[in-house]
Amino acid sequence: MTCDPGTYYNGHRRTCELCHRACATCAGTGMEACNKCAEGYFLEEWRCVSTCSVGYYMYEQTSDKGDIKSCRKCDHSCYACTGPGETNCSTCVNGYNLEAGVCVVSTICKDANEESWAEGSFCVLVKKNNLCQRKVLQQLCCRTCSLKG
Repeated sequence: MTCDPGTYYNGHRRTCELCHRACATCAGTGMEACNKCAEGYFLEEWRCVSTCSVGYYMYEQTSDKGDIKSCRKCDHSCYACTGPGETNCSTCVNGYNLEAGVCVVSTICKDANEESWAEGSFCVLVKKNNLCQRKVLQQLCCRTCSLKG
């Protein structure tokens, strides 16, 4: 059975029913079932939203069918961002500072000690296995490791 745009076929009721208001077209009920988002809504992962969530940015693609807007995931190094890549961060996760759009490990260094996992015994393990030199886990504690020798 064919339904009009903005509706979907409900097999249990054997009738066409309205899509969620966020959907222009859909395959079922709810904003998770949208095939295409309604005006003013944007595709984010598998659902249509009115604004991008934290950790996503607005992406605009121009095609012969017009401009298509969607929400894309920020780089893993960002908590929130304004665009793609690691140089468009607007806020960072705890332990990182924002410097010119890039999230870098906090420059507040503490002496390595056994009481602090991130800068104590874990740091000893990183040093022992030369992970700083091999650029593995360098964002976690290599600055502290190098300061301690």
